[in-house]
Amino acid sequence: MSAEVGTPGIAMRSYLSTHHLWAAEHFTRLAAESEATHTGQPRFSIKNRAYVIGAVGESVAFLEAFINELYQDAADGGGDAAGLSPDMARLMAEYWRTTDNAKAVEVTKKYDLARAFAGCPRSDAGRRPHEHEDVTYVVKLRNLLVHYTPKTVSAEDPVYTHIYHVRSRFADNALMAGSGNAWFPDHALGAGCARWAVHSARAFGDEFVAVIGRKANYQIAKFDSP
Repeated sequence: MSAEVGTPGIAMRSYLSTHHLWAAEHFTRLAAESEATHTGQPRFSIKNRAYVIGAVGESVAFLEAFINELYQDAADGGGDAAGLSPDMARLMAEYWRTTDNAKAVEVTKKYDLARAFAGCPRSDAGRRPHEHEDVTYVVKLRNLLVHYTPKTVSAEDPVYTHIYHVRSRFADNALMAGSGNAWFPDHALGAGCARWAVHSARAFGDEFVAVIGRKANYQIAKFDSP
């Protein structure tokens, strides 16, 4: 009597935060390329708009995925959680399990709580100017784009006031230079905005992992350049 032998399986753990960050950087590069050679009259480009929206969305997706991966690893007792202190991993795991994976918690709040579990200061303490605030506004912009409702506005009418607050922190869309269109969305959503979003997200992540004293998958993974 012979026994059947099954095909050996392979168990893997994927970290999609790294892929989201790569995508955000890739879309940013494409947006910059589409504006770099522009001359002449202003023109709208749906392709350029898609790159910028993609960069903003993927920047926030990176932040969401990365912190969720860290909490899940802590809850599962392995994977990337190996670099966490036992106390931090225990507190993160307990919080994750008792809040239904923190599904109703804002992304920056998850980072602040993780820092607290590590015995570190909140992320708005002792940081470079605007860094924590920039991430907050990147998330606000992503939410505005995802839940967008149109408004009739003039070029002088800053209806989306929370986005106008960061207007000076990135360059306008070069394709729309000279246009009389309202700043948001036509001038705002350009390569400068995409670059600001991905830089803010990555700087926030880098600072977080440096403070808790560990390396992250997105910092060490080897992929082709975006």
